[in-house]
Amino acid sequence: MCSDASMTNAKLTMWREFGSEVRRLRLQAGMNLEKLAPHAGVSPQMLGAMERGTRRTQEDVARKLDVFFATNGALMRRWSQALRGESDPEWYQQVTESEEAATEIHMYHPTLIPGLLQIEAYALVVFRDSGPLDSAEEHQRLAQLRVKRLDALIQANNPKLLAVIPEEVLRGHVGKESVMQQQRERLVRLAGSERLRLLVVPRGTPYLGGASGAFRVIGSQGGPPIVYAEHMSGGMIIDDPQDVARHQAIYRELLSWALPPIASIDLIRTMDE
Repeated sequence: MCSDASMTNAKLTMWREFGSEVRRLRLQAGMNLEKLAPHAGVSPQMLGAMERGTRRTQEDVARKLDVFFATNGALMRRWSQALRGESDPEWYQQVTESEEAATEIHMYHPTLIPGLLQIEAYALVVFRDSGPLDSAEEHQRLAQLRVKRLDALIQANNPKLLAVIPEEVLRGHVGKESVMQQQRERLVRLAGSERLRLLVVPRGTPYLGGASGAFRVIGSQGGPPIVYAEHMSGGMIIDDPQDVARHQAIYRELLSWALPPIASIDLIRTMDE
């Protein structure tokens, strides 16, 4: 079963940071919700919902708060960032929501470097080729959105990352050869920093269980593992226990065919010699 219940929450995620800043300013001023609400022109209940990020903050309310707290436009800039965030694609909203509490993420993609590990130049080619109707500006925005996700995860909860990558993907051609070289160097650096355990499945491996598509198994302390499965138009969250178990079984089989970590890194290095 695919979970769609997170969609509403995902679309409101970008307002949580704004609401947290409003709450910080309110507490700094020594005010409770009842005292601040009249200055914002809303009820205490609505103000509380805005602080929790469960309600969008209207522009006039944000302006009143910006003036009241004398932030000289800083709060309005945060409001603008939250508003722009509403245009982020569904795949980004879903992934952000599902990975917020992740303690480990296991990644696999049969034809590309997993999105979390892509450099911007690599991601730009991927979005350009898969979004022929989008503008160049949109391609750039999506690429930047994708590559900043890893740093955000590391800063937030630093989950353990494991990636299984087919050798053909590492030797593939995404953009110029210089892009592939930079991408491989990035993978080696991440693996060397111990932020990532990287395993390569050698060419000629007969196992085809992962050929059906890209997916991530996301584990957390707060609940059972879930799967984020990618497709051409984005992706979907899978939380049905049987479906999750099936993806986990495929991942275990991929691990059994992969080279050990040191051998995997050595193989990647030989590609640029």
